[in-house]
Amino acid sequence: MAETYKEVAQRWLDGNFDPETKGEVLKLRNNDPVGFEDAFYRNLEFGTGGLRGIMGVGTNRMNKYTVGMATQGLANYMLKNCEGELKICISYDSRNNSKLFARITADVMSANGIHVYIFDNIRPTPELSYAIRLKGATAGVMVTASHNPKEYNGYKVFWSDGGQITSPVDKDIVAEVNAITDPSMVKFNVAQVVIHAICWGAVAPALDIWWYQEPIEKLFAQGLVAGIANAVTTAIVGTLLMVAYAATKTKAGSLTKE
Repeated sequence: MAETYKEVAQRWLDGNFDPETKGEVLKLRNNDPVGFEDAFYRNLEFGTGGLRGIMGVGTNRMNKYTVGMATQGLANYMLKNCEGELKICISYDSRNNSKLFARITADVMSANGIHVYIFDNIRPTPELSYAIRLKGATAGVMVTASHNPKEYNGYKVFWSDGGQITSPVDKDIVAEVNAITDPSMVKFNVAQVVIHAICWGAVAPALDIWWYQEPIEKLFAQGLVAGIANAVTTAIVGTLLMVAYAATKTKAGSLTKE
């Protein structure tokens, strides 16, 4: 017989969860019965694109425990199915808790012996895609909820080609994530030695420049940028492309991709 949402919530109160989380569960139970039920009546679904949900305590919410469980499932898939040195790139946006969720993802991956390359600051999704290919990573995670309301956050999984996971990999990863039924199954003990920061003053500036340089140089070679700049009414897009291209020509000349 399936557990009721009250029984699931009680497991959180009785289990090895941090005091702040337990306090929030009690507050929800005492003050918001509808929200309490919604937070615990099911597990947050990990779909083909990853996770997305309201942030808060509970099995049906984005929090450090549900993010940890999703990450453990992804790590298990990588360990079972991927060869060679396993690496993952992680980025995040400016939403509340995005950096926290990215760090938890890094901690769990490192605890599983997977090398982590995590940006030290916010980056757009396409730059994560570029980093995956540049570093030869097995996978990537972007913590973002895109256009959703501020109460939401999300967790998108990318594969070695820089694109989001597709069939049949997506279904197999979902199966591994669904097999993680309790936070006690998650390795939260960080292994700092395999976490590598993509940070200002080191890799990130070079990566930023390369990310702009390659596609823009191709556009110039094809004579397309000037056409774009002339076509837009405000010329803002064209100006930004010109500035980005100029930056790559003045800064990227002495850089070597490692």
